[in-house]
Amino acid sequence: MAKPYKIPDFRKMYPEASEEVISVLRTSERKMQYQEYDLKRARNIVDPKTGEKMTIPSREDSYERLQEMDFSSKYFTAKQIVVVKKGNKAIPDKDSLAGKKIGVQTGTTAHDALQKMQEEGVDVEILPYEKITQCFDDVSLGRADAVYVDSVVAAYYLADDDSKFQSVWKSDEGEPMGVC
Repeated sequence: MAKPYKIPDFRKMYPEASEEVISVLRTSERKMQYQEYDLKRARNIVDPKTGEKMTIPSREDSYERLQEMDFSSKYFTAKQIVVVKKGNKAIPDKDSLAGKKIGVQTGTTAHDALQKMQEEGVDVEILPYEKITQCFDDVSLGRADAVYVDSVVAAYYLADDDSKFQSVWKSDEGEPMGVC
């Protein structure tokens, strides 16, 4: 759920721009809002009648989740990515995850993918965390070898030139992202 924010009237701001450019500006603005406020953020609400606190997690959409949740239209497609501490040569790609400790946020498709790897016989130790920040903290501290995460989330940690992390693998296929 995005913060109460109105997308600017780009037509008024840029009257000379083509409809295609305006469309890209609108889409980009919404994607930025989505990344800043919606992506992987749990929302807490309080039932006004009972006072009961409920947590509503943000999730990637998948066919299985569509059966249980109502999603918005797709905003963009994210890929799975493996991130390690910069300079780590022990994990050059996804195939070298066997025998390693991999941090992942619980309830995500990245978590599902790691569990599927285990089911297929890959000896990977899954370190499940409630928050993705915990995964990156533990890689930084040496308690985990890598983070298995969506590319959009990883981009935050990889954006700076002086980042402590590096990407070693990105999936070929993407998964559509939306708000539930």
